[in-house]
Amino acid sequence: MEEEDFEARRKAIYKLIAEWAYEQWENEGRPDGYHLVHWRRAEREIIGCLEPDFLGREKQQTPPERQAGNPAAP
Repeated sequence: MEEEDFEARRKAIYKLIAEWAYEQWENEGRPDGYHLVHWRRAEREIIGCLEPDFLGREKQQTPPERQAGNPAAP
């Protein structure tokens, strides 16, 4: 990945985290002193959605019924 692409991706992820943390803060009544709590939670959730193994989680296996080549798969 080129450096410009990496920087654009990093900025987009940062923006998603900031927006999600802000939304959580608003939804919880805008409590004072919890900015880091909201930021870290949003960071875990966003990065977890983008790259599940980034946080040390195992990648979920595709259930057999959804694997390619199974005629019963939806």
